[in-house]
Formats: sequence, C-alpha cells, structure tokens
Amino acid sequence: MMPGLRHEPHRVDVTALYRWSLRLAVCVIGVVALMYLLWRHVAPEALPVPTSPPGPKLQAHALQDRARIQATQRARLEEYRWLDREHRMAEVPVERAMEIAASRAAHKDEVGEP
Repeated sequence: MMPGLRHEPHRVDVTALYRWSLRLAVCVIGVVALMYLLWRHVAPEALPVPTSPPGPKLQAHALQDRARIQATQRARLEEYRWLDREHRMAEVPVERAMEIAASRAAHKDEVGEP
C-alpha cells in the first residue's frame, strides 16, 4: 500500500448526517414561509380582478349563411366569365371544361401525338 492512502471507514458519521438534514429542513421551511408571506402581502395587489369571459360569437342564421355561400360557389362553377380578356383567358363551367379536355385528348389519340 502506498504511504498516505487509506481506505474509507465502514461507519457513517450519523451526527453529521443529522446536522446536515436539519439545516436543509430549516432552510426549506424558511423559504416556504417567506414565499407564503410574500404571496399574502404582494400577490393580491398584483393579480387582476377576475372577470367572466365574453360569450361565444354564434351565427344567428347558420343554415341560411351556408346555403348562400354554397349557391355563390356553385354559380362560380357553372358560369362563363373572363379572367383576362386581353389574353383570351376565360373560366368555363366544369362540365364544359371536362368536355373540352376529353375532346382534345381524343383528338391527340387520333392524330397520334404523345
């Protein structure tokens, strides 16, 4: 064995452990007590007065609103209109657009274009 090196003792110093635990407990109790005192004297002044939340914003006529929106959307799908008259770009109804696309595809098949 090297000089100056010793093994750990087998026994634990219980009195030192009790002292350390007691100091820790006193510190924790002191901090909790201080926090409680601060909370009682400072917090009530800083907290806002609770108010009731505003009521929900409900639609008065939900079914009529939905029907109106759907009618507007359906009309856009079923009408012709110009997007850019100068460049000859227009919106056409969905059914008519599908017919045009199908006829163009059939024409390409007949001609043999890829």
